[in-house]
Amino acid sequence: MNINPYLLPGILCIVILGFGFWTSRSGKPYLGILFNIHKLAALGGVVLVVIRAVQLDLLTKFSNPGWVWGAAAVLAVIALFGSGAALSIQEGDSPVFRRIHQVGVVLLLISGAGFVYLLS
Repeated sequence: MNINPYLLPGILCIVILGFGFWTSRSGKPYLGILFNIHKLAALGGVVLVVIRAVQLDLLTKFSNPGWVWGAAAVLAVIALFGSGAALSIQEGDSPVFRRIHQVGVVLLLISGAGFVYLLS
């Protein structure tokens, strides 16, 4: 049985986005179960994507644009993890970290799509 290698990361992306929107709409303090599912799915998604990227790098060598898109995705993930952590530990709502988190999501989707396009 041959399963598309992008299927599970795509499903995790939808889960992460869904629980992220749900968590942000629930207000502070965040509901523990929603927040933890969002965090663990994000961490699992990053680990899965790194494993898949390493497996694919063994089969093909990435071109320079592939590395640029991949680096942009890594920077977006770092910004998302950092801003998410800052949002979770602060007492009040921080518009700066919220905006960084929102922009990071868009940048990750764009850079991830560019990365996947170059792989296919």
